[in-house]
Amino acid sequence: YRSQPMIITLCKIDKNNIFVSTRRKDEYATWGEDELYGVTPPNEEGLHRWNNGIWEKIDKYPRDVPQTITKLQAMKQMKAIGKWEAFKTVLANDDDVNDEWVLSDNLNRTYPLVLGIGQLFGFTDADMDNFFIEADKMS
Repeated sequence: YRSQPMIITLCKIDKNNIFVSTRRKDEYATWGEDELYGVTPPNEEGLHRWNNGIWEKIDKYPRDVPQTITKLQAMKQMKAIGKWEAFKTVLANDDDVNDEWVLSDNLNRTYPLVLGIGQLFGFTDADMDNFFIEADKMS
């Protein structure tokens, strides 16, 4: 039997899962959605992102990437980078892609349709981020 509650470390992270700070609380304290319970903080200086259960050292802070764009923004960006005709060919030849395109109002960065088209175009994750960033600027 313990007379004192155990002290735990909470690691605070931001919306991009980047380590911000730690605080120590007793085991009965509540913690926020932006805090990791019982996780050891990074053991070296620099920026660290919580990724799949481990701290990953990163060189620079990630840019804010919009997670959703409209179909109009996507179309304009595809035209701007010369991919619209290729996308129209996919729409004409793949009923599932066409149905999803027709029935969706917006495109989410993590939708299978978006990821599949990104692969078809040979986009890296950084290319896809740039696509969403640039498309978000279009009205």
